[in-house]
Order: sequence, then structure tokens, then C-alpha cells
Amino acid sequence: MALLIHVRSHPDQLVGALCDLLESPPPDPLAPELVAVPTRGIERWLTQRIASEMAGRVPGHGICANLGMPSPARLVLDTMKAVPALAESVEAWEGNRLLRHVTGAIDDHIDRPWMRVVARYIGGSEGGDPPWPGQRLRAARKISGLFTRYARRRPEMVRAWRAGVDTGADGRPMPDDQVWQPELWRALRDRIGTPCLPELAPDGLDPLRDGSVTLDLPERLSVYGLTAADPLDLEVLAAIAARRDVHLYLLHPSPELWNRARRVLLAAPTPGR
Repeated sequence: MALLIHVRSHPDQLVGALCDLLESPPPDPLAPELVAVPTRGIERWLTQRIASEMAGRVPGHGICANLGMPSPARLVLDTMKAVPALAESVEAWEGNRLLRHVTGAIDDHIDRPWMRVVARYIGGSEGGDPPWPGQRLRAARKISGLFTRYARRRPEMVRAWRAGVDTGADGRPMPDDQVWQPELWRALRDRIGTPCLPELAPDGLDPLRDGSVTLDLPERLSVYGLTAADPLDLEVLAAIAARRDVHLYLLHPSPELWNRARRVLLAAPTPGR
């Protein structure tokens, strides 16, 4: 089992590489293939291109069927929900439940000096003026989305906040007008009482790697046309690759630039050595 990366400079070439894999059937010929795609538009286009490509290779085989096409985000989310601890974290730190907790944390700490930026935004003041209800909810939604993105895209920063270090994404201390973010996040963490995903990863993905949880996934799966991925998503895909063959089909306009980047990555020292 492995994480395999296929890079091409043109979409048609990338489809051809995918069809090279699909042309070789799995041990169970009735088992569905899984190809994660980023959008429904790409799903429709890819279905047509696979059928066309297969028709050109084997006369009479121009059919694309028995192929599941979830989004990469759905694939990652469903995989994390297979691990009880991760599923609990996802449930607590996303959606309406997170929004309610953020709203409560704002209400509990709105009079704190470090909350003055948020207080001004929602219409309150240090003198005790009541906040505007609409702005309060709007602020809670913005902050919920911000913290959700941080968890997926800035896990190291969130881990630092948990340890009490008010650092930004660049590793530098937070500016004074941004200190409310780590302060409010810690208040939110205390209120929720459940670890967030950056706290659990990467060790929390061990059940995926050692096979102690059952994954409802085929023996091989593909991710097509991924142009960007959160660090957490990549960690989950790498964990799946410990028990499944995971093929990443990536479009890159410059093979030479890709090979240069690859050489740099391979030459980089391994953490812990």
C-alpha cells in the first residue's frame, strides 16, 4: 500500500494516466472504483473523458460506470468519522454546534480588555453599551469560519495557542490588535471541552494506519485534479495510504519546475533525524 503521485502538464494526459489505472480491474470486478474530484463540473467532464478514452483504447468499452466520485473533502470527512475520537472532535468543532459555542464565548468575555476589537465590531463598548444582535451573530459566524480554517490550514499555530503561545501563522508573536484570537480560541476550547483536530493529529490517525478501524473504501482509490489541499487533508490521505493504494493525479504546468521541487523535497532532512 502506498501514496502514489501522478503529475502531468495537460488535463488529457492526466485522464490518460487515470485510465491506465482503471484499465486494470481490481481483484473483484464488481467492486466500485473511487475517484474523488473537487467539483461536480469536473465530475461530469471526467466521466465523459474516461468514456471517450476507454472507447479509443478498447472498441465497445466507451462506458464510465460503477465509479464513485465524492469530493476530496467528503472523502476526508467520512474517513475521520470512522475514528471515534476524531468523529467526536469533528462534531464538536464544526457547524452549528461550534457557532453556538463561539456565540457563548463572545457573550462570556465581551467585557475583557482583549476583546475590545470584537466589542467595537458588534457595537458594544467598554462603557457597557449593549451589542447589536445582528452584528453579534455575524461576528460569531465569521469567527467560527476563521477558527475552522485555522484548524485545517494552520494546525501548528493552533497547537501553539493550546500551549499558551500567542503566535501567528508565520511563527511570530501576534500583533496587539490580533491577540483576541488566541485568547478567544482558548476560551472556546475550555467551553467545548473536546480536543480539536490539530490536537489529535497526527497521532490520532494511528487507527487508520494500523487498521484498527474498518474503512468503507476500496483497495485502491484516486484523487483527481487536486489543486490545493489543507495539511490535515494530506495527513488523512497519507494515513489511508498505509492500508490502501492512494493515487493522486495532479496537474502541473511545468514538468521541470515540478521535478526541481521534488528534488528539493527529497533532499530535505527528515524530521527527527
